[in-house]
Amino acid sequence: MRERVKRVHAVVRGEIVAADKPMDGSVAVTYCPYRADHFQARETRERIDAARLVWFGVKDGKPVVLAYAEARS
Repeated sequence: MRERVKRVHAVVRGEIVAADKPMDGSVAVTYCPYRADHFQARETRERIDAARLVWFGVKDGKPVVLAYAEARS
């Protein structure tokens, strides 16, 4: 962090399954180590430590990560 060099250190673990779309109730998720040491809901900045499902997709040529975060801590 002190060096302001990007290094991969955020992880999502789980089982990969095919899904055409995210579940209703999913929220956009972001991770920026310069703002927080955890994943956050993009709009509210609420901490997300766990999620039942995470959906990865592309919208308008940009990556999108949505989490169905029923299991939050």
